[in-house]
Amino acid sequence: HANCSPHHETILPSRLVDVGSSNADGCRLYLPSENETGLYIALSHCWGGVTPTQTTQGNFESFTQQIPEPLPQTFSDAVAVTRAFGIRYLWIDSLCIIQDSPEDWALHAPLMAKVYGDAWVTISADAAADSFEGFLQHADRGRFRAVRSRRGSAACSELAKLLVTFCRSRNSVPDSRLSTRGWVFQERALAPRTLHFGSAEVGWECRSLINCECS
Repeated sequence: HANCSPHHETILPSRLVDVGSSNADGCRLYLPSENETGLYIALSHCWGGVTPTQTTQGNFESFTQQIPEPLPQTFSDAVAVTRAFGIRYLWIDSLCIIQDSPEDWALHAPLMAKVYGDAWVTISADAAADSFEGFLQHADRGRFRAVRSRRGSAACSELAKLLVTFCRSRNSVPDSRLSTRGWVFQERALAPRTLHFGSAEVGWECRSLINCECS
């Protein structure tokens, strides 16, 4: 769309989750080189009062080799979606910011606007009340697994046509616990493209339109 930023490679954040290409690969923290460019997906999710898998000063080095499994279900679902799109990298806050380091938070928190603004697409885990609930557990979510996007300027509109049926109101984006969180307003406003996984339907939001599966 004319109002949507193009799907070009951007300078990668300083840390990402490398999801590999299959379950056999597992996941690890990836540290891009300075000014390295590429495509990545960002996850918008609700911790929900439970502590998800986190990167800390104590496990940082080991996480660059392998992030222990099983991952919280919301993370695992985000990894599955990222692989389905053929994208290698995923940004998750609890894994890409060292959680017990005030210095790391001070360094990376101001960059979150750029993280979401530069993401190829943001996955919004609307259906998940916490990191362990997941968002692909519903039977009708199986349709997503067959979707493949063609990277290029038309990918945004193609995904919208594949995933959703036109809906006229912004209010159609799924209501969720996630949408009540203040930081999500920033993530949703800055992300050029957001794929909403609600409890009953998938929604697509970009700077030109909002669509959903109206059941």
